[in-house]
Amino acid sequence: MAGPATGSIKHEITGGEDGPVIETIDISGTQYSPARNVISTSSSSKKLHVRITDAETNS
Repeated sequence: MAGPATGSIKHEITGGEDGPVIETIDISGTQYSPARNVISTSSSSKKLHVRITDAETNS
């Protein structure tokens, strides 16, 4: 029997004052480790956008 699936999701967050931010979330089974960054915007009406750029699985 195989162990829990593992993998990662790389994504890019745009719309912040400091420019694009690239992060990776690591996944193992039902657990994940999100990044804990603070991203500032120029106003409260400004929205952040997230785009998945890569996904990898390791069974």
